[in-house]
Amino acid sequence: PMIDLDVLVTGRPTPRPERGRAVVARVGAVELGLVAVATRGLVALPDGDADGASPAERPAWIAREIADGDALYAVIDVAALAAQVLRGHA
Repeated sequence: PMIDLDVLVTGRPTPRPERGRAVVARVGAVELGLVAVATRGLVALPDGDADGASPAERPAWIAREIADGDALYAVIDVAALAAQVLRGHA
């Protein structure tokens, strides 16, 4: 399945630019396509959690949040997201 993370987080779909991207992740036998507006390559993230939402306030498929300058990155637990999709809650 294709998963639009904006729908899961905000309830609104990601705007579709002409050159949108999808990131495909595999967990066991499950493949998920994650909708992305753009891909910027790989980013090495520091260890630790950012001062953002507490673990109880964010979805179970967000493992942690990391601040890097002005950016806030959500680190996705792909196995937890796949489990949620398989349960039909995405």
